[in-house]
Amino acid sequence: MEKVINAFLGIRPSDVIEIIILYIIFYYIIILLKETRTMQMLKGLAVLFVASLVARVLELHAIDWILKNFWPIWVTAFLVLFQPELRQILVDIGQRRIKFRTLISGEEQVFDVIVDAVKQMHRKKMGGLLVLEREVGLKEYIDTG
Repeated sequence: MEKVINAFLGIRPSDVIEIIILYIIFYYIIILLKETRTMQMLKGLAVLFVASLVARVLELHAIDWILKNFWPIWVTAFLVLFQPELRQILVDIGQRRIKFRTLISGEEQVFDVIVDAVKQMHRKKMGGLLVLEREVGLKEYIDTG
């Protein structure tokens, strides 16, 4: 208990500021990645990382060796396969097009927004294509057509 108290007493204001800055950076990186297929690849890498940790803890030496030696291949494949998305993220950051968007919460609000859009198209007597985003983002299709 005393070690925990001493650990908290050693925290400086600059440490708190640093944690807040890192939190904001990682938050916006995740938001940028969420809109691309890259997030799906990151989930796969996370599963492999967890499997590697489990193999190490349970002392499954063969599985641990295989997973440990495949890490450079997985990272290289990630960079090669998702180079366009990663480049677009860097362009967005460079052009400061990071969007501070608000999320619609609740199914009823989503339905209201969809109904309003359909009513607006009906009033203008125009057709439209309704696309609903689920797990994989549509940003790539929006950007490239």
